[in-house]
Amino acid sequence: MTKRSSDKTVNAALEALDAAQLRELIRELLPWLHDKTRPRLEALIVERATRPDSGWTPDSPGSRRAEKVEAFVAAAVMASYADSGDVDAYLRDGMHAFLAGDYQVAARIFGKLLIPMGRADFHVGQDGQVDDVLGVDAGLCARQFAVATYMTSSVEDRARAVFTVMRDVGEVGRVLRPLEALEQTAREPMPDFERFLADWFALLEAQAFSGRERGDGAWLREVTFRLHGEEGLAEVARRSRAYNDYNAWCRLLKERKDWAAAQAAYEEAAERVEADAHFRGELLDGAALAAQELGAADLSEVLERAWKVAPTLERLQRWLGQCATREELVAHAEQAFAAVPARAERQRALLLVLTSAFDEAAQLLEEAEGIGWSYEHHPGPVIFDVFAALLAGEEVCVTLPASGWALRASSVGDAPTVKTPELNALLTMAELAAPEDEALRDVMRAAMRRAAARRVDEVAAYKERDDYRHAAGLVVRCARVESSPEAEAWMRGIMEKYRRFSSLKKAFREAGA
Repeated sequence: MTKRSSDKTVNAALEALDAAQLRELIRELLPWLHDKTRPRLEALIVERATRPDSGWTPDSPGSRRAEKVEAFVAAAVMASYADSGDVDAYLRDGMHAFLAGDYQVAARIFGKLLIPMGRADFHVGQDGQVDDVLGVDAGLCARQFAVATYMTSSVEDRARAVFTVMRDVGEVGRVLRPLEALEQTAREPMPDFERFLADWFALLEAQAFSGRERGDGAWLREVTFRLHGEEGLAEVARRSRAYNDYNAWCRLLKERKDWAAAQAAYEEAAERVEADAHFRGELLDGAALAAQELGAADLSEVLERAWKVAPTLERLQRWLGQCATREELVAHAEQAFAAVPARAERQRALLLVLTSAFDEAAQLLEEAEGIGWSYEHHPGPVIFDVFAALLAGEEVCVTLPASGWALRASSVGDAPTVKTPELNALLTMAELAAPEDEALRDVMRAAMRRAAARRVDEVAAYKERDDYRHAAGLVVRCARVESSPEAEAWMRGIMEKYRRFSSLKKAFREAGA
């Protein structure tokens, strides 16, 4: 997408300039550009000028220039290094040959430069990717290399030749959708493309199911969908049993909003895929979305399966959120205990408070680490907030730290997603009440104190200054919930212990101590 200047005056001035004035302006600006920016802009100017109706193409540098490239690369390989400016200049020669229609020279130049760079036979001063230092777009050069190879190969050898080029350029010009890349890069119709598609499919299919390491299969999926549509994707997935293949088929049905077919496909995928529980859970999430959009009666069952296969707090919330009454919610929570993984303390914490097992929840809170409250497994944010609200006679409200899942869920746009009930909605349905047993209330208070004190001790020990305010807030909240001279003295004791920690002292003041 073309980006325009945000300065209206500049845009108006550009509109006022005629073609000759714009050309003169560009000539004046080019010498001022950065060494990396200038080659890219120059390449773009040449490419834009080489349009079908312009009648102009750049001159091909010719075979003599290709011979110089070969000598240059041989020296670079010997030295294991080449100057990025020289590489830019030679790649530009390859681009000019390509735009001139001299595909033999273009393929020769690109092959001599890109393949050794892809193998790291020499470097150009980069710390990471070659594009970090090159001015010319190496990825575009790789795509032009593939098209030039297509144009110069025989019909019989074309698919194998293009495959070899795309494989050998490696990370320098990785292509995710080869057919799309060929079609968008070609400057003229590619001959015998239908024959190429058939040969390309046969080659990739043989590679995929030969017993060798397969990769992610994206190239095969692209050509399969082009030739055989949805049925072809389904067949590839069933043969490979790979997650990426199943996911591509299912995602196609989801994007078409063919929910009945999508649910069946996702459930088949979750059953047959050769992948770990994480990926099977993702597929069952897809089945749950389809069931939700269909208004299917088995939605609760699908959500339960998704959680049991790959237990996360969000999946647990979705399943429990299907309950219509407090009794049903508590029954499901009690049933869920057996399936909670050992390290999923936050899920266990939710189940404990939903079933009013406050003594066990207190023990879990006491045993929790002082650091890591923002981690998705930590039970502290759930139990501490619930205990504080119940003991203070306030409405229960839990605030969880933002997680990666929350950030992803907030960026899905208009696409339908599986509805995840708020945690507080589940707590409200559970109709939690503070225990009347004073001994149990004391246990809850003691657990809160120990958790808050450990939080302060550990964030101070590890100098986790970003967490000081949260840790201080826990201590202050304990004192306010108990609202007694003894609790106030306990808080002051902790503050005195860390009186030399100026940032922590400030955090206590900001928390209201």
